[in-house]
Amino acid sequence: MKPITLRSVALCTALLSLGLTAHAAPSVSGAAGTFSTGQRIQLSGSGFGSKSPAAPQVWADFESGANPSPLGLTSSWGKVQALTWSTEGFAGTHGMKAADGNGNWSIMASYDSWTKENQHVYIYKKQKVNFLITSQTQNWKIWRMWPSNSSNYPNIYIAAHNGRCYVENIGQESGFFGNFTNTSTNWNTEEILFRASSAINVKDGLLAYRLNGQQLTSGSVLTRSSSA
Repeated sequence: MKPITLRSVALCTALLSLGLTAHAAPSVSGAAGTFSTGQRIQLSGSGFGSKSPAAPQVWADFESGANPSPLGLTSSWGKVQALTWSTEGFAGTHGMKAADGNGNWSIMASYDSWTKENQHVYIYKKQKVNFLITSQTQNWKIWRMWPSNSSNYPNIYIAAHNGRCYVENIGQESGFFGNFTNTSTNWNTEEILFRASSAINVKDGLLAYRLNGQQLTSGSVLTRSSSA
């Protein structure tokens, strides 16, 4: 991504769910424990579904450095590009900040089966930018998920500059269009919800994007095809 920018400041927390099955929202009936940093709490209710292992793939609060916290299954990033650890995180916390004024900025968590049938992914992050996407020439990807093969295809992305949610090079229409450009240079909460297709050549996967709790776009995606 090559936006016309000066600098971005990002605090990201990523979670990969390996076993979600319920489509309805869970219902919380009670909570016990101390609500403070580093303490355990217990939620009771219904509709949570099952998840094994229980820990997220990646949990990164950046308080101890750039690497993900040991609370997640992954303790190091697969790739960090032009980002550096910073004390300028959300509400006095730490985060990752662009190391230059213009270029490609990314932080990547690696997992080898994102297109597995009905695979679920959930990503939550806090992010702040000092520029807005105002032109299609800025080529700004909110999120992109690459395969591990050398060709980089097929890959899925959410692109703010042209409103495209898409799986590249899969041989047929694989996504949808939406309007989800960020209009604020304040701290924002971004959520990405993804479910892979149930079978090859079936466009019944799901991709949704939320900004500050408001769902801005959602639609079906095709994540595997016989031609790719």
